[in-house]
Amino acid sequence: MNRTLTTILALLLLSTTPRVTSADDDTGWSPSVNGLQARLTLARGQTLNDTPLITTYLELRNVANVANVMEVPLKLDTIQFEVVDDQDKLVAPTSLPYDEFSVELGLLRLPHDSYLRFNISHQGAGVPKNQSCLLDLGLFHIWVFGPGDKRSYYLRGRFSVEPSKNPTWSGTVQIPKVKIPNAE
Repeated sequence: MNRTLTTILALLLLSTTPRVTSADDDTGWSPSVNGLQARLTLARGQTLNDTPLITTYLELRNVANVANVMEVPLKLDTIQFEVVDDQDKLVAPTSLPYDEFSVELGLLRLPHDSYLRFNISHQGAGVPKNQSCLLDLGLFHIWVFGPGDKRSYYLRGRFSVEPSKNPTWSGTVQIPKVKIPNAE
């Protein structure tokens, strides 16, 4: 009986542990656009007002077939995010009080065959009490998921960088959708 209970507890712990990703993990990457791929990874993070906040990471990977440094002039506020349900219907963002300053990343440099991962979550939205979770990606990209909502939701994004006279990366990347951990 004790062995069975121990096995069940171990399986529960393993199933709730966030999945660690690496550059070698080919899951969820966008198609390559001029040598650049992107993906999003999400995890339930800290809790405020009894509402878990979703931590969101943007990951970029240089898969160009030339051994040069790729410079990406990416502004986080230009990334368009959408949440869709399991029927692929758009879910409208939530309007909440917002108070935050953001700092631009500047020019991102990815050496050949490299990988960059950074947290793009914001914490400027007012956090309502006792919700299933809150996804805050900036003033116009906030979603609150109500308690007891067991439906599946997905986050996807896209960004574009126009060609310029500087030798930097340009193109449009469609970031594949990833499941939002809105229910435990």
